[in-house]
Amino acid sequence: MQELMGLYTKKEVYKRFDEMNLMELLTNSLKVQMKHIHIENNQTLLSVNDNKKVYFILKGIVAAQKDDELLYFRGKNHFIGLESILFNEESELTMTSIGRVEVIEFSKAEIVEFLMGLQEGWLYCYLISKDLNHLLVRNYFNFQAKPYERSKIMLNDLAKEFGESSDEHVLLPKQFTLAILTNYLGISYVTMRKILETLRNENFIVRSDKQKEICIHTKLF
Repeated sequence: MQELMGLYTKKEVYKRFDEMNLMELLTNSLKVQMKHIHIENNQTLLSVNDNKKVYFILKGIVAAQKDDELLYFRGKNHFIGLESILFNEESELTMTSIGRVEVIEFSKAEIVEFLMGLQEGWLYCYLISKDLNHLLVRNYFNFQAKPYERSKIMLNDLAKEFGESSDEHVLLPKQFTLAILTNYLGISYVTMRKILETLRNENFIVRSDKQKEICIHTKLF
């Protein structure tokens, strides 16, 4: 580790060993097979008892669930299934598509073998795991806040990660329905409706042409 620290700065590690660079390496490798597939809405990609595949998301959103509770989401240019390179480690999560999803499918065994053949291949999985842990810790602290503050912070986070931006607004993808948001934010349907109305009155959320979608004012980010 000390030798590695001498080779790269922290900034260089994050730039050199990110998920996009890993995807490029895998694409150019003759040892790793891949399949381009489309997943329909509400389909399971990975389950508690299945850790033999790895997916790279090209389009769409995948939800991580535990006992029907939504914990986090992964979108474009992220891997799922590489949070751990251990085959005997049982996951407690199920990864499910929300809306249509376009992915590249890999064999986990082939990716692990490929990474183990690289001197610093473990760094790719380390950074994926670290990024996910950061997300989980942030969500944990968000849940200590009251429903109104929690909703505002987490809607803001979703908008930054998944939203479609214009000059003044960010539109959350239609996949984030009221049912999904109430599950993710851990609040009731009635409370969620009241909070959204309050946020509209504060101009944090603005009226959208598409009534079922949430449009957030970028100046209040």
